[in-house]
Amino acid sequence: MDVTWDDPVWNTEGKVQHIYFLLSDEEINNRKHYDWESIAECTSTKYDGEDYWWSQIDSQIVLGEKHYYIEELDSGFQLTEKDGDIETVKYVNNAVWNVWSGGGYWSGSYAYLSKQSDSLYFNDKLNLYEMSLTDSTPSIVYTYEGGEGYIYGAMVYGDGTARLNIATTPNRENDDYITVVLSEENPSTNPGTINGKIIFNGKETDSITLQLLDSTGAVVSETSVTGNSSQYTFEDVISGTYTLQVSAPNHVARMYTVTVDKDTLTQNVEINLTGDISGDGKINAKDKKLLYNHIAKITELSDYGVSVADVSRDGKINAKDKKLLYNHIAKIFLLPTDSIE
Repeated sequence: MDVTWDDPVWNTEGKVQHIYFLLSDEEINNRKHYDWESIAECTSTKYDGEDYWWSQIDSQIVLGEKHYYIEELDSGFQLTEKDGDIETVKYVNNAVWNVWSGGGYWSGSYAYLSKQSDSLYFNDKLNLYEMSLTDSTPSIVYTYEGGEGYIYGAMVYGDGTARLNIATTPNRENDDYITVVLSEENPSTNPGTINGKIIFNGKETDSITLQLLDSTGAVVSETSVTGNSSQYTFEDVISGTYTLQVSAPNHVARMYTVTVDKDTLTQNVEINLTGDISGDGKINAKDKKLLYNHIAKITELSDYGVSVADVSRDGKINAKDKKLLYNHIAKIFLLPTDSIE
């Protein structure tokens, strides 16, 4: 894919093309794009033609169990649901974007699609709509009444705001947008709660730190608790998807992906001592065997298990980690942990 050529200038909120999406290396070169390097070879020509369904879509495609996208009509646009090979029109809008000073209207549609929680958002020339994934009747959540043009780009974000490009023509010459705070009744702005149980094997007096990170990695909320079976709570969390990071002394930090809406989300968390691959709170021959099986490729570890087994903290699982684990079990040289058996 050529993400540069599919990202039009000037920046239009919600607009993304799919002309250069899923092309082979050969086709990218045929389209006069060259002097680029890749770590992989893309040899399949399956999507090099113009018959694939996303080729003419200029708005982002919402992916899930069912896909959703905006299609242009001769007059207006429609929201289409794609379930496998079955396509269903969920909503039709016959709005046009009038020429600001003079008669007539611009050809095509400038409606763009986004999703937050369980709602889809899209626009016509003056309105921003919300529609539940389980419904087919949208409601207006914002109307532009500034009188300085029409909406030529729209995107709703996880912080409960929408960015709208307002202009008198689609042929804009800047990236300007206005920011709109959606109503409190809107699901994307209603705060939710995250809570759950923490399982770890440190001291009762150890402090466990939980941080809620947004999509940029910034900390939006933080809390600390103590105890081997503590409870934690984050309240008034704006709807969206976050990373929940859990850490404690002598333990390997762990991250969970959580999606929050206006309800309460229960997410239990568990972190292991460095070297406690089995997760039973002890570092012994059982963990040594798991490490050996991974190195020998008998039964390989994955995800968090790999991080726990990397006792040397060098990003590799090898004989060095095996030796450190053996020395700890034999009490020759102890790992920084409170548990020995």
